[in-house]
Amino acid sequence: MYVVYALVLFLILVGIVECVAWAKYFLLKPEQKVSAQLVLPVSGHVENIEQLLRYYKHRLEWDLPSVGIDKLVIADEGMDEVTCDICRKFCEKNDCICLFNLKKIHRDT
Repeated sequence: MYVVYALVLFLILVGIVECVAWAKYFLLKPEQKVSAQLVLPVSGHVENIEQLLRYYKHRLEWDLPSVGIDKLVIADEGMDEVTCDICRKFCEKNDCICLFNLKKIHRDT
């Protein structure tokens, strides 16, 4: 019986914490819509680049819009051809993700 009481008390505590978190979210949310971009710097060969991109795409769809982040920018800091091809193909399929070549910018200046 004490296990049931402990479980109910735990769930009540979790509910109170969630209510406080929601109240904090609504009190701190800015009035104006903020638009920001998340930059993912990539260099060399990244074995799990597709997994990383899928993870951040999921975060863009579910978590990050609440803080105003609506785009993922992959910053090419000298990634190899295989990684770059995977990123390019992923960007073609997803409008919220783009590839930005930092090495080309540095050479032009």
